[in-house]
Amino acid sequence: MYQKFHYWLNLQFVSFTTHAGVIFTEGQEWQEQRRFTMRSLRDFGFGKKSLESIIQQEICELIENLQKECRSGAPISTTNKFNPAVLNAIWTIMMGERFKQDDPELAKAIGVLTA
Repeated sequence: MYQKFHYWLNLQFVSFTTHAGVIFTEGQEWQEQRRFTMRSLRDFGFGKKSLESIIQQEICELIENLQKECRSGAPISTTNKFNPAVLNAIWTIMMGERFKQDDPELAKAIGVLTA
């Protein structure tokens, strides 16, 4: 237990003293980091209408799936119901293809990421 805490404490100290990344920089370095970050995000669709349509598509399928489950009248658990939509949106932005939200490959990926 002590070793884990000591390791974590060292990481925290290093991250606050090295001034790396967008958050811990200032001046010219901060401007360069911010420019790079914004350019990279725009390349993936940040701030574009295409990104909005990807998210809307995922939301529509999520709502459809929730409505199907609600028809039985029994209470439903929303635990992990949003994961497929979020992962699918990210996957679509990065890879240009999407899975159905009930696809077993998507379920396997979610299992790996949430384990």
